[in-house]
Parts: sequence; structure tokens; C-alpha cells
Amino acid sequence: MAKILIVDDSGLSRRTLRKILEPAGHEIIEASEGIAAIEQYFLDRPDLVLLDLNMTGMYGIDVLNKLRELDP
Repeated sequence: MAKILIVDDSGLSRRTLRKILEPAGHEIIEASEGIAAIEQYFLDRPDLVLLDLNMTGMYGIDVLNKLRELDP
């Protein structure tokens, strides 16, 4: 199945998504903030990124723009 990176500053949201996706056979990777998400993206090369747009620190849209810049 797919390798999915979940990026959310809410632990509850990450756990909820994990509970939904893992039983379907997906491999889940988590990050709780923007910089960690960018690092995890390049370490694990996920098939899909679920990205919270409203996070503290680095906003999700900034993470998305940085990922697009570094890996078009």
C-alpha cells in the first residue's frame, strides 16, 4: 500500500488519521511541525502527504511551497 506522511500540530488529528489509514495497510509517518515535515519527506519519500494548513511555526502552505520548490 501507500506510504503516507501526516503533518499536523494536533496529536489527536494525527492519531485519528493513523487509526483510519493503518488498518487499510498504509505505512504512516508523522511530523508535528513544518521543518520536521520537510525532513521526513526527504528521508522517507512518501507517496502521499496529508498536510494541515493552519499550524504554529511554519504554516502548511509554506511547507507545501518549500516542498514544491525543492522537489518539483
